[in-house]
Amino acid sequence: MGLALEEFARWADPEGRKLLVVLVDNAGWHVAKRLAVPANVVLHFLPACTPELQPAEPLWPLIREAVANRSIGRIDRLRAIVRTRLTYLAEHPDLVQPVVGFRGELPRTVTIQLDSV
Repeated sequence: MGLALEEFARWADPEGRKLLVVLVDNAGWHVAKRLAVPANVVLHFLPACTPELQPAEPLWPLIREAVANRSIGRIDRLRAIVRTRLTYLAEHPDLVQPVVGFRGELPRTVTIQLDSV
């Protein structure tokens, strides 16, 4: 997690001039005592037992469908499978809207970055 925060800070603010607030749940790796948090990053913790406050939480079952009960073997293969599934979901908002409870028009452009997964 510390490495991910470091990479995020370097990507989001290469000059180190901004204060970056990262919303996190209470997973063990988010609250570890020895977690190295960059100086320009502040972790804001969600209350315990509130998955409804995590906007991505309802999407996990839709994404997991693509990899459930399969032996993938290699991370590049996993990335390809997840990328394909996310592209499919982006092209089929009718599958996503009922799950996330979103009403209205979804954005037509979806950016998916899996390089750091």
